[in-house]
Amino acid sequence: MLGSLLLLFAACSRDKPETVAKDFVEAMTTGDAETVLKLLPKEATSDPRDPQRANRLRAFVQIRRLAGEQVLRMDAKEVKSDGDRATVHLVVEFVLNRGAVTEKRHSENVPVILIRRDGRWTVSPEMFY
Repeated sequence: MLGSLLLLFAACSRDKPETVAKDFVEAMTTGDAETVLKLLPKEATSDPRDPQRANRLRAFVQIRRLAGEQVLRMDAKEVKSDGDRATVHLVVEFVLNRGAVTEKRHSENVPVILIRRDGRWTVSPEMFY
């Protein structure tokens, strides 16, 4: 019984807008294209008229990884939700060349737009356009 409750709690906490937004930024920074694709709604990654769409998204994520930044800290500053749409404003502290003499740190305010599809929060495709 306790195990079932813990599993249910873990599943529910994964579908909060701020959790999805943080997972997205982390995956974009590390170049984890498969996680990015899983966080997008199905219509954003598959289109019979554009069979290469998912491959282009994978390439975009890999290019982003080449920037070499790492996430040091990430906090949800504000979550605005209106029905099936939400915007999560994250404050993200990045580091470039971690541990090197040339290490540089900077913080950015990163808005992540989310939409609810099939009962789960996903990253809006408009984040790529």
